[in-house]
Amino acid sequence: MLSNSVLEGLRQEILSGFIPPGAVLLQSQIAKRFDVSRIPVRDALAILAVEKLVVTTPNNGARVVQLSIEELTEIYDLRITLETLCIAEAVGQASSTQMEDITYHLQLSNIEANRSGWAKSDWNFHKALYAPANKPHHVRIIHELRQLCHIHIKQYGDLCENTDHWLDQHGQIVKAFEGRDRETCCALIETHIRDARDLLIRAATDNDLA
Repeated sequence: MLSNSVLEGLRQEILSGFIPPGAVLLQSQIAKRFDVSRIPVRDALAILAVEKLVVTTPNNGARVVQLSIEELTEIYDLRITLETLCIAEAVGQASSTQMEDITYHLQLSNIEANRSGWAKSDWNFHKALYAPANKPHHVRIIHELRQLCHIHIKQYGDLCENTDHWLDQHGQIVKAFEGRDRETCCALIETHIRDARDLLIRAATDNDLA
């Protein structure tokens, strides 16, 4: 198996929740499971560490990142700041092709709801919204922050199953975007992110108390 295959396999297992937050990743065990030497495993873990999905540990190991409630709250605050900034600059700047892209990804996200590919289609929708702002570095950071949220979200079914609510918000955001209503777009994006944050924090808190 090529190094890239090990990387993609581990990344997908982490993002899907198959490997949960905090899980220890031993090179020897991963190499045996993927039937490769330790070298591609080591390389894959190094890349995942750069992506902030894992943190390295002594003895050539690593573990999936596991954030506290305080850290998750901080990340959602950062997302609100960056995503409202991007959509504020994107409103009114979208070309006809970019608007078609937004509509396409909105429709695809609706179709993929409650399916395994919804996280990807959800991100593609948001990425399309922010593209007219022409802030690739902002969007890259947003993607990293969203992935950190996602690996924790996968542990709690309520967030994954509450798609009707998220899709309704997506529709409202696009309507305001098409109307060039910057203030409403920013308010809707902030509410969208806060709702996801509150549901995740509540689920994490209830789990700690269980």
